[in-house]
Amino acid sequence: MVLAWALEEDGRPLQDIADRIGVKTDALREWQQGQSQPTVGQAAKLAEVLGRPRTLFLLPEPPSVAGLPNSFRHPPGAEELSPAPEVLKLMRRARRVQHATAWALRESPPVEVPTANLNTIPDTAARAAVSWLAWPEPQYPDEWTAWRQRRAALEERDLLVFSLALGEKSVRGFSAWEDHAPLIVVNSTNNSPQVRSFTLLHELGHLLLRSDAACVPTEGARVPEAAVERWCEAFAAAVLIPRAIAESVERRSGSDVDAVRNLARACWISHRAAALRLIELGLAPRELYAQVDALFKPGVKASGGGGERRHEARLREYGPRPLQLVLGSLPARDALSVLRIGVDDVRSLEAELPNLRTAL
Repeated sequence: MVLAWALEEDGRPLQDIADRIGVKTDALREWQQGQSQPTVGQAAKLAEVLGRPRTLFLLPEPPSVAGLPNSFRHPPGAEELSPAPEVLKLMRRARRVQHATAWALRESPPVEVPTANLNTIPDTAARAAVSWLAWPEPQYPDEWTAWRQRRAALEERDLLVFSLALGEKSVRGFSAWEDHAPLIVVNSTNNSPQVRSFTLLHELGHLLLRSDAACVPTEGARVPEAAVERWCEAFAAAVLIPRAIAESVERRSGSDVDAVRNLARACWISHRAAALRLIELGLAPRELYAQVDALFKPGVKASGGGGERRHEARLREYGPRPLQLVLGSLPARDALSVLRIGVDDVRSLEAELPNLRTAL
């Protein structure tokens, strides 16, 4: 039953949802079990509370495509708990935009992304990815420019890169493969641009492995998630920190910690990523990572978005291409629902995106 599925995916206690709808928990439980049905008004309120389109409850069965990927990237040391309901909503919305974009591109060739497996040396995969991106890392003037240009490089290869405020102590990011619209989502809440850059490339590693799930099949067996995560960490570090730069910085530094500090600044990446790369290249002992973890605490960075108008928020979150494709291909009402915007927002987007064509 669709309603039971939607309630289970939401994850909140039935009492919390019932209170927000204004009904008794027993009544909601009866709807869930198919013993009774909500009124039209109650169904509309329920859809609003769950963050779902009303038409969902008209389906004969739950959607065949899962709303969320099966694995997420958590901050170091964070417990891998289920995301909060509000975060789940944002994740589902991201997947809806992804599916709508893929539908708009259904007649186009699939996106060509390099492939790899866990037997591929991360440095080898990194070189292939850099060649595919046509991306010899330039000397960026600052960390924010580095993040924006790295994001743009992936978007130019037709990947969807969403920057969403998923909350503190939440997932760093996630990825989801789709032939016409591969997706990477990066958490912008209080995460520095260095952390966002690393998450971006970590999730690109998942896309190379075609593994938005927790593990990758190898000869019929299931590879533990930890092996996939370690590979993606090493891949991201190899892309962001070329071997030649790491070796040069290490030679010029007075100590391992100095090398970490200098490498982080040279490549605009986190100290942890710099330590990981030096260790992977055999330029520093494995004990360095724990030392760096204790010395360098990530600073709190504002996620941005304060005072934004809604159309500005959507541009920052999704980027221009998904907005153009969804608004230009879907019926107007469906496009507005997927993007969660109004007609006035579209008019504002038209002023900022000259190539935008809509049915409005």
